[in-house]
Amino acid sequence: MLSIIRSETTTSYMVFPGFDGNYTYKTAGVPDQATKIVLTDSLTYYVEISCVDEGGEAKLYVGIFSTLPKLSPLTLDAIYKFLEGQQIETSKLRFVDQKITSCAL
Repeated sequence: MLSIIRSETTTSYMVFPGFDGNYTYKTAGVPDQATKIVLTDSLTYYVEISCVDEGGEAKLYVGIFSTLPKLSPLTLDAIYKFLEGQQIETSKLRFVDQKITSCAL
């Protein structure tokens, strides 16, 4: 499967080599970003984690993606508990509005 994300300056795409939850973000001029889906209910949300080398420093990125405008407090709490069990500091997570109107399109 291949998903393409376009902007005015670059094209990124995701490569899904199989069905094991691993995929790679590819963007021109940027190192590939290996990513793993670590948690999902297979219907309304998934959580992805990637580690990226940024100038010799490892950076951890976590994304929580939902098909709903807002996850229930119970679901979000379960996701946070899972991440905290992986020693991921959830206090640094922030909500990013992904509505099409958010980027003035």
